[in-house]
Amino acid sequence: MTKNCEEIQMRFYESGDEGAKLLPVSFHEWEERARKTLAAGPFDYVYGAAGAGDTLRANLEAFQKYQIRPRMCCDITERDFSVTLFGKKIPLPILLAPIGVNSILHSDAELATARAAAKAGVPYILSNVSTRSMEEVAGVMGDALRWFQLYPPKNHELTKSFLKRAEAAGYSAIVITVDSTLLGWRERDLRNAYLPFLAGDGMGNYFSDPVFRSGLDEPPEQNMKAAVKKALSEGNNTHFTWKELDYIREQTSLPVLIKGITHPDDAILAVEHGVSGIIVSNHGGAAAGRGDRYSGCTAFRLRSGEGQRTCSDG
Repeated sequence: MTKNCEEIQMRFYESGDEGAKLLPVSFHEWEERARKTLAAGPFDYVYGAAGAGDTLRANLEAFQKYQIRPRMCCDITERDFSVTLFGKKIPLPILLAPIGVNSILHSDAELATARAAAKAGVPYILSNVSTRSMEEVAGVMGDALRWFQLYPPKNHELTKSFLKRAEAAGYSAIVITVDSTLLGWRERDLRNAYLPFLAGDGMGNYFSDPVFRSGLDEPPEQNMKAAVKKALSEGNNTHFTWKELDYIREQTSLPVLIKGITHPDDAILAVEHGVSGIIVSNHGGAAAGRGDRYSGCTAFRLRSGEGQRTCSDG
């Protein structure tokens, strides 16, 4: 059940000084707590971005420029922030964006995130590069709303396998990420010599997939390094085109959204190719440096996204 801000605040005030100090309040306090708790590799992998972080900083600056101008003397006793997406009503116009390799942050990995999303009533978009498999995550969510994000593989049979597994596990939409067909140049990760996939993190959906396993000379349990490199090779799909997007749409009955669009012409093409929704995103600046910042990305939403579900990845 969603709690309103008054209830949340009163729980802090009524808990007393010691109780109020247990958890950080502001975003920056949470960030600093994470910096002190995590090793440099995991922290920088989440905190950092592509290149020197220019696009990430531009994103933050662009968001700061958005202002809210309220209207006064209105009865706001009953407030309804709910929206309906693909026939499903959700309490807020917010979804939990796909974030991979949660195991570098918590031992329960995506299971912890999924439980929290289900409890809060926030739809969860599970990352293709989760450490726990899509079936394991579905198992802790019950009937809670969940979508599956896909880095489209080169292998069409693997693509079909991922899609069929997602359908069988109760995911109600597919999100195709198109702005990360190559591993981004990330200075912080290079300085730390840290890529979590090499330790098997983020490989849950690959290592559990029968099609993927059938293409290996040795199973991941015997040769993890070779299996990881095979998975990364599948994800680095530089051949992906609009024709490939059409192929994915043909393989599933679920709504297909495209994530990673920042140019108006691409948004128009996406609609022409039949996507059910567009997620305006530059990957949080994590995939490519010097990309279009959000203030430039969102300007086309009403012009070219009319009639489609358009979300902004924040």
